[in-house]
Amino acid sequence: LHPEDRKLDHELASLMQRSGNADRLVERYMHRAEEALAEGRRDEAIQWLREVLAVDRSRRDAARMIRDLQYEHAARRRAWRRRVRLAGLVLFLGAAVAVGVWREMWINEQYESLPPTVEGSAESFRARLAAVDGLVERNPLWIGAFRASQERAELRAVITRLESVEAREGLASRIEEARRRDEAESHRVRYRQAVERGDIEEALQYLDLALEVAPPGWEGRARLEADRIALLALQESGGTLEGVGR
Repeated sequence: LHPEDRKLDHELASLMQRSGNADRLVERYMHRAEEALAEGRRDEAIQWLREVLAVDRSRRDAARMIRDLQYEHAARRRAWRRRVRLAGLVLFLGAAVAVGVWREMWINEQYESLPPTVEGSAESFRARLAAVDGLVERNPLWIGAFRASQERAELRAVITRLESVEAREGLASRIEEARRRDEAESHRVRYRQAVERGDIEEALQYLDLALEVAPPGWEGRARLEADRIALLALQESGGTLEGVGR
């Protein structure tokens, strides 16, 4: 009600109470409360019911209605809060799932872009393993980490096998290089012996054999190449072998 109307209503209520018409006043307030409830004005209805109790405290029905309205209001507020919390939880979970899916896609793209391996190249397998290790360490909470872990185990096995092959090949290469050095030294000895005998043809034969079997980087190659040029020149000019090969 408008404040002025409520003031007049209170004055009328006081007059009715003084004239002994409290029952009629209570009924009047109850009627007002029912009208407010019917129109959905809960707070106003409670105010009228309190007016009823102010006139007649024995009206338990009014007290019960106030309690029920307040409980209903509290229950609605609790239900509203629950719905708000539920909606917030759903939104949070939806956002978390969306972020998780996006993150998985992003990590998978990184995984697919890692450097590939080259068959037979231990270095490429080591590079791939280092890249996969780094990706897993940076993203420990990754669904694809299991697949990456399997690949890491496979890469390590391949690297071990290739390193074993490399070690064997390296040993074989060193053995072969030592053999070629020994053979080249043997031919160089025979070359010098032929020089000492003055046999240019035989000297050139052993010199060429020494140069042919000598491994790259052999320390005697430069001297023998120079001797070969000198021997060929002597062979053409008919000179002697004095000073050659010493």
